[in-house]
Amino acid sequence: MADTDLTDAHGTRAMLPEKPMSEGDHDSKPDPKAPPAASRVDREIDDLFDDFDQLLKNPEVGAVLTDRGVNVSLAIIAADGLRALLKGEKERAVEDLSTAAEEIQGRLLLSRLRSGAN
Repeated sequence: MADTDLTDAHGTRAMLPEKPMSEGDHDSKPDPKAPPAASRVDREIDDLFDDFDQLLKNPEVGAVLTDRGVNVSLAIIAADGLRALLKGEKERAVEDLSTAAEEIQGRLLLSRLRSGAN
């Protein structure tokens, strides 16, 4: 399968696969063609975000975040978007981060409307 080479306005190059990324792709093995340092960094990023994901799924942490008005599911989506960004998966990052931002904005507006109505 061929990749598409995209260069943004800052000269940053991203190799995007022709097929869209699916749920769980971040759990795949590092690219064997990647330099050793990149593979190590990808593993460290995955380890960090796997730990963060488990933290967000912890019931005690979830209760505290819920008390703060944080939707844990949205936090996980945002974290997945950041993971994708750090791994150079820009299309997936845009999708996840946009979804999280739109949902947060919608919930904030709804919250403001409800508090203004009382």
